[in-house]
Amino acid sequence: MCLSKKPLNASLKMKKIRPLIWSLAVILLGIISAIFLYKFINPLLINFKQQPLFLTGSPFFSSFMEYPGGLTEYLSLFFSQFFVSRVVGTLVILAFATANAVVLYYLAKKHLGQDISLGLAISVGILLTGLHASYEATLQTSIVLLISSLSVFFLQLLNTRKNYFKIPLIVFLGSLMYFYIGATALMAFTALFAATTLYKKDVSNYLTALLLIGACFALPAYTSATSAYMGYKEASLGILEPTRKPFFFVQLITFLISPVLILLSPLKKKMSIKPLAINTIHIALPILLIAFSTAFYYFSFNKDKKNNLLFHYLAKNKQWAEVISIGKELSFNDRKVPFQLNRAYYHQNILIHKAFQIPQYWGERGLILTSHYNSEVLMLCSDLYYDMGHIKASLHWAYEAQTKFPFSPDVLQRIILCNLILNEFNTAEHFIDMLSRSVIYRKWAEQQRKFLNKPQLVSSDSELGEKQKLTPDEDFFTNQIQPIYDLSMLLKKNPSNKMAFEYYMIYAMLTHDLVKMEKEIHCMGSVGYKKIPIHLEEAILLFSVLNKEKKIDTGYYTVSQETSQRFRAYSELMMKYRSNLKQGEPEFRQGYKDTYWYYIHFVSPITTKREFKEKK
Repeated sequence: MCLSKKPLNASLKMKKIRPLIWSLAVILLGIISAIFLYKFINPLLINFKQQPLFLTGSPFFSSFMEYPGGLTEYLSLFFSQFFVSRVVGTLVILAFATANAVVLYYLAKKHLGQDISLGLAISVGILLTGLHASYEATLQTSIVLLISSLSVFFLQLLNTRKNYFKIPLIVFLGSLMYFYIGATALMAFTALFAATTLYKKDVSNYLTALLLIGACFALPAYTSATSAYMGYKEASLGILEPTRKPFFFVQLITFLISPVLILLSPLKKKMSIKPLAINTIHIALPILLIAFSTAFYYFSFNKDKKNNLLFHYLAKNKQWAEVISIGKELSFNDRKVPFQLNRAYYHQNILIHKAFQIPQYWGERGLILTSHYNSEVLMLCSDLYYDMGHIKASLHWAYEAQTKFPFSPDVLQRIILCNLILNEFNTAEHFIDMLSRSVIYRKWAEQQRKFLNKPQLVSSDSELGEKQKLTPDEDFFTNQIQPIYDLSMLLKKNPSNKMAFEYYMIYAMLTHDLVKMEKEIHCMGSVGYKKIPIHLEEAILLFSVLNKEKKIDTGYYTVSQETSQRFRAYSELMMKYRSNLKQGEPEFRQGYKDTYWYYIHFVSPITTKREFKEKK
């Protein structure tokens, strides 16, 4: 008898410590998830990537009621706007994951038992949290799952036996869910309803499930037939995105894991497992969940993607030293990287001195993006021209960006600032009124309102007034293909526009057009250099060799002896390998990879005939 009591005593002890183990596991999982979101993902970067803007008022709300799933998007924007705070954004994501976990736990508890239901609920919470590692995932997945599972949970509480009332109610609820929450919500609701009711072997449940399944096909067909903007595929999938394979796979698991396990729950009763083994499994489950969360978060996190976003986020916030630090670690296969690095180099006063220390193999395309543009660079084009005071061009690119991102806060802010600088007060007021309906951006918008119809106040402002001074007086068409002509016009308006001068010079050097460099080098004295910048010295020496009959007038500036000696040594190396420069490339790279001369002979896409492939 003593032998028979040992397993029983062990079983009782395990039952006593199970609640403690689960409590500790839940606390630890919460801490792991919070650290993952706050430190590694950073909701500020999600906000920067997605640019959510929520506006108060019925017109904004009504625009989301015109298509299935609009209410989900509306709610997602409402909560996502708080991602402007790193702490609040973390708490919002965790709150939705926790709410889903709690509802699913109570929904599945009757079918799976306490521990398995808790494990299921926590797993779903982990999946919902990890989805945000993509930076493109919105809160819509969490909202859809929460509303669909809540609906099934309340139907269980209703528990009416009157079939003539229950069937129409559930089908009506499913239809409402489709039109307001979306097709994915209807599918999730149908799957959960079927999984939690079919075991009762009630004909009315079978009939209701069949009607809901039919609605999953019929309602999207109706939508696609009556809508000019939504096809059947879009109408039937809702927020599911099959083209984004890893993300789509996680979404499917998140929506299907609960109904599948609930459907399989009858198998649990048929399995004969000893109590001690069951308790061991239940104690091991929290440990497995901790391991699962750690592994899932680790493999979900993409450091390169985060650093790329952080790179552009820092540029937006003018943290140029950090931009340079991170940018040097990024892939230069993306021309936005040298573009932002060139901007950072200028703002750190080293562009004309150190531009060729970074690989400029994009040539002028990595300096100014207008000649080959797509939706990803529209605001970057606006940023650059705003920096150098080419306000009408900046506004042009901001309007282009608005056609792609109509409610982007960054775009709307730029449109407001540019119109204030140009004294276009009516247009500025329109966008100020729009942005003032945002809880997050209302304060900023109202601060700009004070400039309306007060041109003298605009002129006296430290930022707006300075940009106004740099803006050309005469109108001219911006030259997207040859932006050097825009830079020339800016210099004509203001020869002391240092940014326009340096970009003009670097552009001329990148395109091997030293004649244009010579044409505007007289502005060098106006921008306040104490001596000729290194890269200009290198270009002047090269120009002098290529155009011996013409001497560049550098005024009272002279090329340094150090640069002249270095050029002579470079020329000797050129003579040594004149028949085969490629053979001497390692030696050139070792001594001169940071020079304009090395760029001309070994890096420039004009020399290498490099072909660029990128999305339009």
